[in-house]
Amino acid sequence: MKRLTKSLIVITLLIFSFVLNSCYKDRFSLDELADSQYNPELAAPLIRTTLTMSDITEQSSEEWKEYPDGLLSLIYRQTASTDLALELIDIPNQTADTSFKVYLPPTMIPGDSTSKLFNFDASVTSQNGERLDTVFFKEGFVDFEITTNLNHNAKIQVIIPELTIYGVTFLQTIDIPSAGGATHTVNFSFPIKLYTAIFDHPTANENIIKEYIRIFVNHGVAANNSPYDLTITQRLRDVSVYYASGYFGQQNFEIAKEIIGISLFDNQTVEEIFMEDPRLKLKFYNSFGFPIGVTMEEFYVEKDGASLNVTSTNLPTFDIAAAAHPNRYDTTVLIFDKNNSNIIDLFNFQPKKVGFREKLISNPSGANIQNFVLDTSRVYVEAEVELPLYGRAVNFTLSDTTKFSLDEVEGVISAELRFNILNSFPAEANIQIYLADSNGLVLDSLLTGQEEVLTAASVGPPPDYRTSTPTNKTTVVVLNQGRLASLWKTEKIIYTATFSTADQGLKVVKIYSDYYLDIKMAAKLNYQTEI
Repeated sequence: MKRLTKSLIVITLLIFSFVLNSCYKDRFSLDELADSQYNPELAAPLIRTTLTMSDITEQSSEEWKEYPDGLLSLIYRQTASTDLALELIDIPNQTADTSFKVYLPPTMIPGDSTSKLFNFDASVTSQNGERLDTVFFKEGFVDFEITTNLNHNAKIQVIIPELTIYGVTFLQTIDIPSAGGATHTVNFSFPIKLYTAIFDHPTANENIIKEYIRIFVNHGVAANNSPYDLTITQRLRDVSVYYASGYFGQQNFEIAKEIIGISLFDNQTVEEIFMEDPRLKLKFYNSFGFPIGVTMEEFYVEKDGASLNVTSTNLPTFDIAAAAHPNRYDTTVLIFDKNNSNIIDLFNFQPKKVGFREKLISNPSGANIQNFVLDTSRVYVEAEVELPLYGRAVNFTLSDTTKFSLDEVEGVISAELRFNILNSFPAEANIQIYLADSNGLVLDSLLTGQEEVLTAASVGPPPDYRTSTPTNKTTVVVLNQGRLASLWKTEKIIYTATFSTADQGLKVVKIYSDYYLDIKMAAKLNYQTEI
């Protein structure tokens, strides 16, 4: 029953899914026949109900869109994303050595102190040679390994003016105790979590930050053995960043492949289907602070292992704009329709899924412009298929099997079921129903051949293609004693329904939310009477 509806929708071109939805089964229950008291000849109404397209969309598990004029569309969506930018700006572990000669004034005596300031340029290299202007560190450490042969107690002060936390300059002091003139090493490690570094660029590929090393020496009782050796080994390690700006060049990455399932064509066959205005939309969201070139590596529809590629004037490559500010997205929308693509051929192919995968490159033009990236930056794409209920279909066929049971009503020798359907949909339908046992073996059929149960309402002129006058169709099913005997044994119902839009699928139609079926069903039971 559930799929009988679905077929009716599709036939009218867009999934008129659930006309006989499970939520409506109670309206069609035959249990009333078994629970009632009957006269020798009894005629009684069993069903009277009206089912609108709005009812169908409200109860459907599908996503629907209704336009102001009531035209309905079926919507299918999927979202795919790049990985977060945690590794896009990769600052690897790196080491730099700097050596100095330390001279103490010859006039110093025990108890005197002196200091000397040295400066040098520390270079920071990124994995792919990016130009780094500013880096806000999430994690990381700067290790200092200080080796010297000083025979006096000393302190070393490390000052990095362009490495700050909350506006305060990085300034650390390291004690260097005397080892009596023997060469010795002191190690210290400082976290740089939440520090911000600002770099200079003497040349295009250098990221330089200035450091100042001030050494304080307290003259002890030992002799002045100047000059002394002082070597500072710095290690930058375990770095991750919250934010970086600069120019990051052309890096390749991708959006993982995703599939949109198109349930409209599941478990059904259509001789011909012609959708007049299907659409496919790709909406890209970019929170990277650089433009991105997109190449559609895969973009296709598929049915039962066969596929068709999407072709369009939008393809194969296009650019998406950079985010204007951190924590913001810039959006780029591409719409594939009948004017710029082969979208009609794709969906007349009756696909069951749409597949897409994108390859991305940063700064596609190669222009050296200001970039930025956050650890949360990414690109994601929302793919949306919209199938307006607008078109025509020929011989949409649905076959299905459902469980069935009905207790025998004693004394009934024949029955007549009368269906009267007032139809405002521009669709016509024929159906055959088979009675089968638990193994699916057909015991009998309810109808002689495929019976027409719906006649299409007449379709108005374009562009609205609205129906005006609903059509009425009465179908009578006679159950003689033989068919009733089969009915009592029935454990499965097998039905085959064939639908077409108006005029055997020759007319273009549209489906609106106010279309309806008015269904009436009555039964007449004949009992055997005692003489």
